[in-house]
Amino acid sequence: MQRPSKMPSFRSSERRVGPIPARARLVRLVPLGLLALSTSVLGACGESSDSGGAAAASGAGGAGSGGGTGSGGAGGQDLGPCVPSAEPFGTDVTKGESFPDVKLTACDGTSRQFEAIRCENAITLLSIGAGWCAPCQEETPQLEAAAAALVGKSVGIIQVLFEDGQSNPATTLFCDTWVSEFGLTIPVYVDPPGNTLAYFEAAAAPLNVVVDHEGKVLWSAVGVVPDDLVGLLLGLLPPP
Repeated sequence: MQRPSKMPSFRSSERRVGPIPARARLVRLVPLGLLALSTSVLGACGESSDSGGAAAASGAGGAGSGGGTGSGGAGGQDLGPCVPSAEPFGTDVTKGESFPDVKLTACDGTSRQFEAIRCENAITLLSIGAGWCAPCQEETPQLEAAAAALVGKSVGIIQVLFEDGQSNPATTLFCDTWVSEFGLTIPVYVDPPGNTLAYFEAAAAPLNVVVDHEGKVLWSAVGVVPDDLVGLLLGLLPPP
């Protein structure tokens, strides 16, 4: 998209292992500095990309504690030791990939490794997007609602923003503004270096990934989360 005269193009890239979400909207990623999409520019849709089976979620605030030893889930069960995620890294369930323990920054400026975040629950949904991404805005209330519905289920839901509304690297100020505008209680982080972007296999956002306690990818999809996000996440929880 050329700033300000052209609308972005939209595409879909499908990778399926399991049920296909009823719908998903995509917005194309473009190089830094080339896109200025305001929240008033909402349009165009694409098909979804889905990798994984069924899945669950919850969150709170933007803080949290570090991991590294053992941890207990929100449901009270012993989750076992917290270990670093293992190679191969990526988002493809069929290849047995894990999502890497990248460093993220909370709205208050606190740095956290993804390892410390995922080790708090049995599974964690990581939604990666940007301020200019209309589908990312659309799915944000769904993430918050799912988190509220899954309190106590040992499911984490977090959102990570790599750019703001003008395609600049996301800052903690933008993070605070985003949380305030959507009234969020789920943890929100920024990734100004774009560490998470190395694992996008389709040029679209948002990218949603569910990992287990050890970082193994259970499900991933490009586009808006499915309508039955709670059911998806509950289906990915390990047996008690």
